[in-house]
Amino acid sequence: MIFTPDQQKIIDLREKNILVSAAAGSGKTAVLVERILQKICDERCPVDVDRLLIVTFTNGAAAGMKKKISQAIRNKLHGDSNNEHLQRQGILLNHGNITTIHSFCLSVLRNHFQMIGLDPSFRIADEGELNLLKGQVVKEVLEEAFQRKEQNFYHFVESFAPKKTDDILEELILKLYHFSMSDPNPKQWLTAAKKNYDIKEGTSLQELSWFQDVWKEIKNTILEMKVEIEQAVSYCQKEDGPLPYLDAIRSYENLIHHLERCTSFSEYRDALLNKNVTSLVGKRAASADQWKKNRVKEIRDHVKKRLETLEKEYFFAQEEKMLMDLKLCGQSAKELVDLTLQFIHKYTEEKRERNIIDFSDLEHLTLQILVKEEDGKFLPRETAKEYMEYFDEIMIDEYQDSNYVQECILSSISKEAWGGYNYFMVGDVKQSIYKFRLARPEIFMEKYEKYTEEDSSMQKVDLHKNFRSRKEVLDMVNFVMKQVMGRDLGGIEYDESAALHLGADYPASASKNANVSELLLVCGEEEGVSPRELEAKLIARKIKDIVENQVVVSKEYEENKEEAKEKGIVYRKATYRDIVILLRTNAGWDQVFHKVLTEAGIPVHIGSKTGYFSSAEVGTALDFLRILDNPLQDIPLMNVMKSIWGEFTDEEIALLSIGRQKKHLYERLLWGSDETFLQEKTDKFLFLIQKYRSMLPYTTVYELLLALFEEQGFYYYMGALPGGRQRRANLDMLLERAGDFEKTSYKGLFYFVRYIEGLKQYDIDYGEASVLGEEDNVVRIMSIHKSKGLEFPICFLSGMHKTFHEMDLRKSVIMDPDLGIGMDYVDPKLRIKAPTILKRVMSRKGKIDNIGEELRLLYVAMTRAKEKLIFTGYVKDLEKQWKKIASIPGREEEKLGFFLVSEAESYLELLLASLARHPVFLDAVKKEGIEMDIVGCFTKDLPPLQIETCSIQEFVEREIEEEVCKEEKEAFYKEVVRRMEEGDVFSKSMKEHIEERFSYEYPHPSSSLLYKKLSVTELKRMEQRGEDEEGEKLYQEPILIPYIPQFVETAKEALGAKRGTAYHKVMELLDFGKEYTLEELEELFLTMKSQGKIQEKILDYIDKEDIEKFLHTSLAKRMQKAYKKGRLKREQPFVLEYEAKRIHSSFPEGETILVQGIIDAYFEEDDGLVLLDYKTDRGKSKEELAKFYGVQLDYYAEAMERLTGKRVKEKYIYSFELHKVILLSC
Repeated sequence: MIFTPDQQKIIDLREKNILVSAAAGSGKTAVLVERILQKICDERCPVDVDRLLIVTFTNGAAAGMKKKISQAIRNKLHGDSNNEHLQRQGILLNHGNITTIHSFCLSVLRNHFQMIGLDPSFRIADEGELNLLKGQVVKEVLEEAFQRKEQNFYHFVESFAPKKTDDILEELILKLYHFSMSDPNPKQWLTAAKKNYDIKEGTSLQELSWFQDVWKEIKNTILEMKVEIEQAVSYCQKEDGPLPYLDAIRSYENLIHHLERCTSFSEYRDALLNKNVTSLVGKRAASADQWKKNRVKEIRDHVKKRLETLEKEYFFAQEEKMLMDLKLCGQSAKELVDLTLQFIHKYTEEKRERNIIDFSDLEHLTLQILVKEEDGKFLPRETAKEYMEYFDEIMIDEYQDSNYVQECILSSISKEAWGGYNYFMVGDVKQSIYKFRLARPEIFMEKYEKYTEEDSSMQKVDLHKNFRSRKEVLDMVNFVMKQVMGRDLGGIEYDESAALHLGADYPASASKNANVSELLLVCGEEEGVSPRELEAKLIARKIKDIVENQVVVSKEYEENKEEAKEKGIVYRKATYRDIVILLRTNAGWDQVFHKVLTEAGIPVHIGSKTGYFSSAEVGTALDFLRILDNPLQDIPLMNVMKSIWGEFTDEEIALLSIGRQKKHLYERLLWGSDETFLQEKTDKFLFLIQKYRSMLPYTTVYELLLALFEEQGFYYYMGALPGGRQRRANLDMLLERAGDFEKTSYKGLFYFVRYIEGLKQYDIDYGEASVLGEEDNVVRIMSIHKSKGLEFPICFLSGMHKTFHEMDLRKSVIMDPDLGIGMDYVDPKLRIKAPTILKRVMSRKGKIDNIGEELRLLYVAMTRAKEKLIFTGYVKDLEKQWKKIASIPGREEEKLGFFLVSEAESYLELLLASLARHPVFLDAVKKEGIEMDIVGCFTKDLPPLQIETCSIQEFVEREIEEEVCKEEKEAFYKEVVRRMEEGDVFSKSMKEHIEERFSYEYPHPSSSLLYKKLSVTELKRMEQRGEDEEGEKLYQEPILIPYIPQFVETAKEALGAKRGTAYHKVMELLDFGKEYTLEELEELFLTMKSQGKIQEKILDYIDKEDIEKFLHTSLAKRMQKAYKKGRLKREQPFVLEYEAKRIHSSFPEGETILVQGIIDAYFEEDDGLVLLDYKTDRGKSKEELAKFYGVQLDYYAEAMERLTGKRVKEKYIYSFELHKVILLSC
């Protein structure tokens, strides 16, 4: 691979702290892999790969990184197969430190638990278990507070939880706890948040530390207004300017000059309250240039609005009143902080008692091990020094998403604290989109401003070449981002140095507008019509057009450009899987889009983290559990009654309620019915409930669910409904959740129901189980967050008119990681509530932070596209929207300005403001009949663009036309068929031709049965079915067994197959060179999971005692001896050729069939080979297993003898269910 100079610099730099700002698609992973490879292959000073700590953001990224490094090492070995150092690296990589921050912390805790008095058998608690525990502890904390009967606490409760529930108080405590955990010292952070309300006598706002940034913002705002108003004065004084407006503009200029001279809060407030400005009303400038008039008005309105905002946000009351309100809020702030500190103490005790930790503990306990705090600074301990000496370099990916705790951990084990430099950080602040997880992009930016581009011990390198996208996509990204993203909004100045530059080598577009970016707008308003549905229909129409007419670059071209050009396979037709629809949030959008696209015949998949608990099959199963826990719940009970378990109709449920005085539906069921058929159904249903309630004392939730799924064929019934594959996967996931629950410190159905309720309450929705493969030809719908790190040829950015979320900033108590707690001043007696100055400051900061986050999300979304970018949205009134941005085309500055961007309410507003200077957009506005007065047009670096607007009325009319056309076609085809059936045909010869084609019979029917390839498993089934038996029975005695649908059999096999796969995977990875106890097997499974060798859900199917019992067999002892001699082979694949006639008597002579299979294990002893096959079948005896699988092992034995030329002397089956070794005859 050829690297750019900047990429090569990153690969080559040594013994420095290196910060890499890697833009989207810049090839940072390839560079990181090459840097690692160069370090371990350095001829002068090679480094073992396990001496590198490589921290990634997710487990998936860690596994992907390890795989790429492994492949790179193998590629190197191809040219130097005897290189022992490289061979050693390949082995060390399996134990290498390529991991997430939490996995690294876990390894630190496992190795140094004694330093903090942690029980070494601790486990990481399940999220549902932690929510149960948090809910329990926070209730206890509040209960104790109520019992103390302190007046200050009662005042706090009355102020912020006036309703009859404590839910708001619990939410506040848990949220404040969550915020505090992102700081290296949570208790110190909480104490500082409380001190913000400790106002001393004689203190002014200017003296408060948190007000200093406000002071700077006020001064900067005044300077910006000064520049704007001077520009307006200049326009008025021009020859064709609106001179009559000058006096009014001068009055604003005088006010701004006055504000510039202000030095205290009171002076600012007096100036704003007593502003003496002149109105423009009645001022005529008939001879002035229209655009200059509009521009002056727009500047005046802009300045006026900013002055009003300053007054409203920061000067809404006298300084003394603001300070007094803050002081009065101090007691409530103290109560909230004290409650949170009590919660932390009690929650920590509960976790230690149960010997569990959470992810926050992983970080904070690791921090305790690695650093000590002295004089407000974190200093490395000797433990950190040990890690520092061990690791040659600390590498961290996605550095922009770190928080201060993680930064403190990793910097403590770098050489920086000891005077050296070995910290390698790579990220892109423009892609920092995890503010909700309290990520701190400021960490990245602090270093970005501190580090130098020149050669130094702390050096930064920018990667701005994009190797993912076409020029048309990059031009659109740059065009929009240069106007809206800046240091104050977005975290970085999006200038030429931050812009994306073309690095990919794409062929010329297949047609003129094939890769041009598009904007599709639904416009107008009509009662009863859903804009979301219309937007989805517009998308569906566009997708169909793309699939029919669009081409994308072929896979062959991406892999080898020159060879693809020679073969003429540069392009391929676009398919559904090339398309993604990105949404800001899936909630409320994805189901609408899914429904519309499906109705349009477009295969679609929702890649969401929502929808699991709301799915019908999971909801019904959980409702059954709820009524087993407490049957006096009418809504769950009615849902279960109407399900396959009860099969009641609405009319029958109504009959049970008529004339009944009982309050609950369950009581009405117990009362019964006079109708015999209904009483029988009721008795049967009540018996079912009682049957399962009686099982509760001795049955685990997992076993209970298994039994419920079998009852009435519920699992299989759900599998037979539309989307059955997805439904079964969701139920399987519910079983996994039940298995997870069994591992927690809670037991029983009562707690499981609350465990699930806790997951729902805290929005921990697992999303529907994934049944999608990479190659499935479907359109993906996903959130922008989920799309990060992915790429698609064609991207739709949809629902762009959705309003930005700001509800959290309007709550009575808001929180900020920098400023702490912002509260309303509340007087419960007078029923007065008003935001304090601190809350207003935090709210303003929060809004700016949110807009910055939204800009970064927009950047991430746009940069997912490889070849085409399509924006879609809805505008209720295009003319009204145009008036908001009408003055933009004449702006001389490229940036739209802080105020305009910060006041935007949606992505669509930002996009339209950016496009307001694009001639294609202006033409689209004119075509809608909207009048405009435009002087000049922004022509710098214009990206190609197409715009389509469609009014709701046009949409409805077009749908009616399409429906009429469809009906006419159907009527025509029906008429043709009717005439053919009646003999009234248009062409007799054509009729005969059609009949001839449909009556054709293939002359070699036996060959149609011939397989190209068969598995040994299928051969076994054919043998058991007796398909090679000749002859025909004249009469077959019927076997009277119930009919079992095929999907039931398939589902049963699927459940058994998962268990079999799990055991086979473990036996493949098991180290036969060691002896294992149960505890050591548990540790081994955890290691396998942490290293990504085995998935956690696979371990749910395994009983470690089964493995231990196998290892104590004499056969296992023989395998261990063979393993030590290098004679044990596992998961050995083979493909052999057989005569077709041997497989099936009906197959033609002279044909052959390939037979493939995988042998679980075989080993060699001095006198021959020993063959072993693992089985997990349930319900089969030793004899049945031997008979059932004998054919399979015969083929395995023949295969091994043909492949190795050695005799198979013994064949064994080991049954994990029976715990027996079964010897088969040879």
